[in-house]
Amino acid sequence: MKRNIVVLLLILGFLSGSCGYKQKELAAKRINKAGNTIAVAKSQGMEGVNPAKMAMAESYYKKAVGDFNQKPRGIGLLNAMRQSGALKQSAIIYASLAIKEAQEALTAAEKESKNMVSVQNLKDENENLQQNIAELRSTMELLQQEREQAMQQSESVEDNQDNEHLSEESSRLYNEIEKLKATLGYLENKQKRNVQTIKSSSTRNALYEKAFWMFHNNRFAESREAFEYYLELFPDNDLSDNAKYWIGECEYSMGNFPEAVLSFQAVLTDFETSNKYSDSLLKLGLCHMRMKHNDKAEQYWNELIKRYPGSHAALLVKKYIGQ
Repeated sequence: MKRNIVVLLLILGFLSGSCGYKQKELAAKRINKAGNTIAVAKSQGMEGVNPAKMAMAESYYKKAVGDFNQKPRGIGLLNAMRQSGALKQSAIIYASLAIKEAQEALTAAEKESKNMVSVQNLKDENENLQQNIAELRSTMELLQQEREQAMQQSESVEDNQDNEHLSEESSRLYNEIEKLKATLGYLENKQKRNVQTIKSSSTRNALYEKAFWMFHNNRFAESREAFEYYLELFPDNDLSDNAKYWIGECEYSMGNFPEAVLSFQAVLTDFETSNKYSDSLLKLGLCHMRMKHNDKAEQYWNELIKRYPGSHAALLVKKYIGQ
């Protein structure tokens, strides 16, 4: 009897070990795939485009690795095997969730990228439309002048045959002008629809967030280019002043102080009510300090303290100059 029980346990142990090995192998492959997917997503800047998805992917990946490496604490062979199997199954589940989150971040980024291309295409199309509209208006003016001349000649010509010919020419020109008016109206409406699509696009926020994320990850040149592209696509919106300010911050961080001055000064000149006005005064002072223009720096800082005495920027300046 005891011998049969021992044999049964050995068989169960062998079967469990075989299943356990396959489960462990599957868990290892799934974790490896999760790690690779997250690495690809990171290399494409997904932490800036979709930080929530990437944070979840990282969290699930860490849990998968933790469960995979955890040693079973069960007492007895069968309990240890069951616990080991449960941990490997948990690792498989968490790794699968990590893959799902990272892949969704990549899919969302691909969609945003297509939106960016679409927005740029609309802007290019609008430029062509603008050129076509200008050409149509010029042609309409010429035709209108020809028609007026034909009408004037018709009034002064006594010969009925010539008069009839001029009247026909005037009617033809009128029809041509009306056709051009219809075409012009269509092009102008299409241009307006394109502008509305561009302004309402969710790409605007995604591009700004990505540029902002790049800055905070010390990718200053890329961040500057992204903010400049943002302003190119959306020159007049509620974040234009902030984008201009962060271009200045990028230049400052790269040691390009004259270029940074231009951006911070643009905030003061073009956006007098900007929430970045006080910060721009602070940075202008710092830029001039870096360039050894101490008098100019003091001028900006005095203006900052005078206009925004209780602001965070003013408090930093007061602390810096010992007031």
